[in-house]
Amino acid sequence: MPHSPSVWFRSKTTFLFVAILAVQAGSADTLSGGFGCVFLDKPDEPNNGLNCDTPSVSSSFGSAAAGKQLTGDARVMSGYTQLSVASSASFSISEIPSTAWSGAFAGFSDSITINSSALDGSSGRLFLSYSLDGTIVTSGAGSSSVEVAISANAGPGFGGLNYWAPYTSSTSGIFRVPQSFTFVFGQPFPLNFCLGGVTGAGIVPSGGSGEGNHHVWTLICAAGSAPTTGSGSASADFALGLLPMIVTDSLGNPVLDAQFTSESGTQYGPGNMVPEGSSFLMLGSGLITLVLLRLAAPGHLFRG
Repeated sequence: MPHSPSVWFRSKTTFLFVAILAVQAGSADTLSGGFGCVFLDKPDEPNNGLNCDTPSVSSSFGSAAAGKQLTGDARVMSGYTQLSVASSASFSISEIPSTAWSGAFAGFSDSITINSSALDGSSGRLFLSYSLDGTIVTSGAGSSSVEVAISANAGPGFGGLNYWAPYTSSTSGIFRVPQSFTFVFGQPFPLNFCLGGVTGAGIVPSGGSGEGNHHVWTLICAAGSAPTTGSGSASADFALGLLPMIVTDSLGNPVLDAQFTSESGTQYGPGNMVPEGSSFLMLGSGLITLVLLRLAAPGHLFRG
């Protein structure tokens, strides 16, 4: 059944978002979607201006006479392995310091099983990487933070290692998640991915708060905003693509016969790279072609 996004305030100066998204394919482990929000507030007047919708929202709040104005726009597109967010905000705050921002949040959650004829029932290691391409433009007091958050949890006894990375300037490249994720061959485990972009006044990275769950995607990927004064604008437009996954046994040896299945039907691997030391080695010209195609694929979904 569909769920509505909710907003949690940690304090008067920062905020976090949790998106609980519509269930697809008849499984609570399979979720994909996102939402946008525009918010203007004074610390002593909660919810003075708030508009959230999915998959896009555009709003204007306040007035020059009131000493605060905000015009914001947020749009998302979400699918398994592909996420895009675009957010913009223009504000003027001349009296009481206020919170003003626009945010776009996209994510997916899936249940994945990796099989190997010789290793089913034993532990393995999963290595992830993604392409990220985007621009951040600011003027005056405007600021922005775009955040990538990942959680994979193999169940009791293994725990879920979380990955979080903030981007506060234009970025283009392929990024390797530095840690591996432990799983058991032949047993399903959840993977949660989130991309969030926040623009506005006093924007600071969240610090990587977030969690994954087997049944409901509740991964947090939002920045914080501090009440401030001043005028400015900010925009962020980012696209993320999850690259084929890399699988090894518990000792780090590549598992060449790994077979992927998922609740959503998405094929996440096998990848054409194997980890060696602190870097990935590319095997063959076929992989180079694959990476180039990933980077050249339509990514900035909101640009003209």
